[in-house]
Amino acid sequence: MRVRSYRVCNLLLSTCMVMAFAAMPLGASEKSDWRDAQNADTVSAYQGFIQKHPKAKEVPLADSRIRELKWQAADKANTVESYQAFAAAYPNDANSKTADVRIAKLLERVS
Repeated sequence: MRVRSYRVCNLLLSTCMVMAFAAMPLGASEKSDWRDAQNADTVSAYQGFIQKHPKAKEVPLADSRIRELKWQAADKANTVESYQAFAAAYPNDANSKTADVRIAKLLERVS
């Protein structure tokens, strides 16, 4: 009798899990992962989101935020190398021109 009620419980549990999964809105994981990336607000969090959801509508936003965070890091480091790395990675970004100006100023100080 116990074996049979155990099997019935397992069947009911499995059925409930399938129904719960089917009732989940599509993209719920994607939305949750996007919130997690935003809360972490790090390059690696946004890169992880893009790797996991390469076709998500938030990918352009994630790319943009990665670029902003990398610029902030280059600006904070304030070195020729950090600005060169940013400019090489994002040659068409408006901050690449700023990076070039700052590189020139930093090199003037050394001369």
